[in-house]
Amino acid sequence: MASGKKEIVESIMQSDALENAKVSKAIVKEIVDQTFQCVIDLTKSTGLCRIARFGTYMKKMRKARMATHPKTGEPIEIAEKQTVKFSAGSDFKEAVQDGE
Repeated sequence: MASGKKEIVESIMQSDALENAKVSKAIVKEIVDQTFQCVIDLTKSTGLCRIARFGTYMKKMRKARMATHPKTGEPIEIAEKQTVKFSAGSDFKEAVQDGE
């Protein structure tokens, strides 16, 4: 099953943390959207966004390289470009190992 922002918003809305709070789904969605936008903006501007115990997003330059066109078999050059590497933090790694 694919998961995304919608599932994150739903999970937050159902959490005990918001049990007595009068927070609308629209506000939670906006907070989630702004959080992701902040991660993007920090990674773009500084090249690094570190979230303690969750993980680190690092901007990296992928070098130009030669490849083969899959249909024709002809060699093609792939230009260099910026990409993002994610490195999971300690709590994230532990949670995945526990399978929960």
